[in-house]
Amino acid sequence: MKYIGLIMIIAGMLTTLGGFSRMAVFQMIAGAVATFVGSQLYNRQQEALPAPKQGSTSKGKFELSDEMIIRLANRLSNKLSVDDLVQQTSLTRDQAKTRLEQLHQKGVCQIDLNKVEESGKIYYYF
Repeated sequence: MKYIGLIMIIAGMLTTLGGFSRMAVFQMIAGAVATFVGSQLYNRQQEALPAPKQGSTSKGKFELSDEMIIRLANRLSNKLSVDDLVQQTSLTRDQAKTRLEQLHQKGVCQIDLNKVEESGKIYYYF
C-alpha cells in the first residue's frame, strides 16, 4: 500500500502538470484527486507501522560498553583521562567522568594520585 500511495502521488502530480500545460481543467482535477488519494494511502500506511519500543536506541546509536572503554585505554598506553574519553567518543564530559568512576569503583582501573598532572588531569590506569 505504501508504494501504491507513492505511485498515485507521482502519477497525480504528473497528470496535474500535464493538465496545466494544456489548460485541461478535468485533467487538473483528476490529477489533484489522485495526488490526494495517494497521500492518504501513504499516510495510513505510515501510521500503521509499529511504534519504536521505549528504551530502545534509535537506529545508528549504540551503547558504549565497558569493554569498549577498556579497549580504548589499551590503545592509549593503558591510561585514560576524562578528556581522552570525551575526544574519542560521543560522551559528554559528565558522562565520561561518571563512566570512568564506575569502572574505578568496580576495580577495573586505578587512579595514581602521585601522577596527577599540574593541570589537575587525572588518569585512570587499566
